[in-house]
Amino acid sequence: MRILMRDPTLQTRGPLPYTEARVVMRCNGVHAWEVTVNANSRQWERWRDGWGIVLIEDGVLLSGPAHEITYHADGRSKSRTVTLRGLSEMRHLEGSLVIPDPQSPTGQGAAWTANGPAETVLHRLVREQIGPDAPDFYRVPGLVMEPDRGRGEPVSMSARFTNLLDEVQEQLTAGGLVMDIVQDGRQLVTRFRAPKDLTRRVKLSRVNGGVGEYTLTRTAPTVTEAIAGGQGEGSARVLYRQAVDPGPWGLRTTVFLDRGSSSRSEELQQAVRTALEEGQETASVTFEARSLPHRRFGRDFHLGDRITVDLDHPVTEPVQIAELHWDHTGRTEKLQVGPVADETQLNQASGRLVEWARAASKQLRELQTR
Repeated sequence: MRILMRDPTLQTRGPLPYTEARVVMRCNGVHAWEVTVNANSRQWERWRDGWGIVLIEDGVLLSGPAHEITYHADGRSKSRTVTLRGLSEMRHLEGSLVIPDPQSPTGQGAAWTANGPAETVLHRLVREQIGPDAPDFYRVPGLVMEPDRGRGEPVSMSARFTNLLDEVQEQLTAGGLVMDIVQDGRQLVTRFRAPKDLTRRVKLSRVNGGVGEYTLTRTAPTVTEAIAGGQGEGSARVLYRQAVDPGPWGLRTTVFLDRGSSSRSEELQQAVRTALEEGQETASVTFEARSLPHRRFGRDFHLGDRITVDLDHPVTEPVQIAELHWDHTGRTEKLQVGPVADETQLNQASGRLVEWARAASKQLRELQTR
């Protein structure tokens, strides 16, 4: 694994002399990273505020700017270390709003609307809000889009001054796609892909040595009936309802989804389907993963890909979170596989990194700066 320094123009500035590195990667979310650096190294002296990193292992795994720097000096020796913390490029979405007309942010326009294949809708959304077609004061420098291939299930969206990342994640879930933004050369490339079904090809278990310590949790359905409300008031309000059988758990739960900005029945139906899918009975497992031939995370399978973890109860679900750690002994990894992301089982060190990332994300969402 290599870590390169990069300046604000996305020009790489040589290797970062790290002694330890840790990342928490989230499917369709913002990755958090932490790197401990030998501050006595002359290479470190080149670092400047505003720089970031590019982490390379089997290609670019993640990239992003630093948001926090901690300096430490040993009282009995001359050794010094620096700890860098940062977020991945997806933080540009988290710090942005969906503006109905980005060219006129304070205009009284209606909601930003689109419908079609998920990739086409999201390609246009990101392009117009923070990408190449956005006005200068919203455009992220160096951000480009891969060609739209029209993949994913049909989606319909309507948004007005809501968080851009939240809207993107909702449409990715509905459309069955995975998205990330990583540095490639001097550009930040927005990439979409259809996750792979590798449940027969990637099977991890205690028997084949692919699983170490693990925690497996089964959960009853959290939503069995969903009602979405669109535009209108009282008896004139448009409503859509759908219910499913609660199954052997026998627990019925009804939720109401306020979609007051929506006028299309497709948007209400999509919201209900998503709520029922996310609220169904789940089996989720967090485990120490051990690399096997042709079964290595980041090379043979990735976030969003569906794999099989064969334990007390077989789990065949997407990879939601990958917690990776590098030091002088090599790489260790912990994966969470399930229908939704669950960070409760991360280890203590990564837990602190996650809490820091949550605090940084909270500030971004509160300020909504670009």
